[in-house]
Amino acid sequence: MSSTRVLLPAIITSGMVGYQCLISMPLMVGALVDYRGFTVGTVGIVGTLELLGMAVATICISQFIHKIDTARLGLVCAVILSGMQIMSGLNFFPQTFYLERATTGLAAGIQTGIMALIIARSSSPERLTALAILGVAFFGGILNIIMPHIIAQAGAGGGYLSLAGITALCLPGYFFFPPRLDDTERNQTPFRAKFLILAGFAFIFGVASSGMWAFTERMGVAIGMNVTDVGYLLGIGTFFGLVGAGIAAVIGDKFGSAFPIIIATSVLTLGGFAIPQVSYVPFFIALFLIFRFAQNFNDPFVVGLVARHDQQGSLIALNTGFGLLGSAFGPLTAGLMVGDDQNYEKLGWLYFIFTSFAFFLFYNFIKYIKKIN
Repeated sequence: MSSTRVLLPAIITSGMVGYQCLISMPLMVGALVDYRGFTVGTVGIVGTLELLGMAVATICISQFIHKIDTARLGLVCAVILSGMQIMSGLNFFPQTFYLERATTGLAAGIQTGIMALIIARSSSPERLTALAILGVAFFGGILNIIMPHIIAQAGAGGGYLSLAGITALCLPGYFFFPPRLDDTERNQTPFRAKFLILAGFAFIFGVASSGMWAFTERMGVAIGMNVTDVGYLLGIGTFFGLVGAGIAAVIGDKFGSAFPIIIATSVLTLGGFAIPQVSYVPFFIALFLIFRFAQNFNDPFVVGLVARHDQQGSLIALNTGFGLLGSAFGPLTAGLMVGDDQNYEKLGWLYFIFTSFAFFLFYNFIKYIKKIN
């Protein structure tokens, strides 16, 4: 087991590189529609390819990532990811654009796999997850404030090139990784069929969450906000998420995980349903900020609860990988449901139904895992 202080630089570096596509997705979705001729119905394919790549890489690498040098692997994949962002930004080969986005997702998925292993090896997974969210969310807040201006001046290409530059700035962080994560005496968690309940939860919740996130910018524009104002809202929302994660970091495991998860999940379910229904901008802003607070407050407790019943990271990797797999289909599912007529009210119903069912599965998984540990 390693302390939070030792593992924090590694997990924040991996998080900033690995989650940049997801963080920037609402703005890049809008940029592809506005500057490269994508439709609302087809642009979801881009997000799906990126997130599908992340999911496949995370799931595949989870079985052997503890045997390799994560610092070197992370550094190589970060360089590859930066190269793909440059190619997409310059758009020299438009016919390879989808391949570039899929490769970007694969490289990012290695980073999220590294993060899953780091969390599983932490002596305080709730606190480490919350602090990682704080670091990545702070980065995301700044990114969402700056990128609309870059996109307004340089289009979608400028957005991708800015992501490449940010990745390059993160490269020195890999030299601050622990040489190897400490060996653990814990035995590997034996796979059981009912662990697929956790996979089901993560997949369904991932579909709902990324579908909502990918079209946040479009929903704001549809009710009269301009793109720059939505970018500011995404940035401010990220800082509200920082408050949620900060409170979770302070609380840690002092009061258990069940009660915070119940409260946050209730807020998320109702908020996700209401956001696409409103047409009054101040209501939209208020609901979105509450929603972001609840998301980042909830995540550390969910991840921590899984990690505390894990052995060598197999469950936390399963949760992460299938969550990303669900996220891969979120933009596509949301895009097909919303359609070119942009009926975002349907998106609210999708989120409400999927989230409710997902946390029903999570509740049953936790009941089961406590019995076998």
